Amino acid sequence: MEKELYEWDWNGSYDPATRKFHSDTFSVGIFQWIPKESGGLKKSKAVYRVKGWTGNPEEVYFKAEQICSALNEKFKRDCSTAYLILDVEQEIKKIRQSWERR
Repeated sequence: MEKELYEWDWNGSYDPATRKFHSDTFSVGIFQWIPKESGGLKKSKAVYRVKGWTGNPEEVYFKAEQICSALNEKFKRDCSTAYLILDVEQEIKKIRQSWERR
């Protein structure tokens, strides 16, 4: 699937679905696709990490997808000042609170 400029996405280099390692937990980073100076897209620094158990990676993926969907609805922009970090943090906080109420 082709990525769009300023789209929010997630990835993890130690994702148990793609790599075997000896740990009980892992995380995936939430980031935004931003422009490269040479053209094309690159990942921004992660603004948040979703953590979970290696034995239940689907829960981590589900939460990461929820966060990215919410951020794409509210904060996907067509400019280089794509988001205000405090607004993003507030949105993630709301999502985390909804998980805790379950």
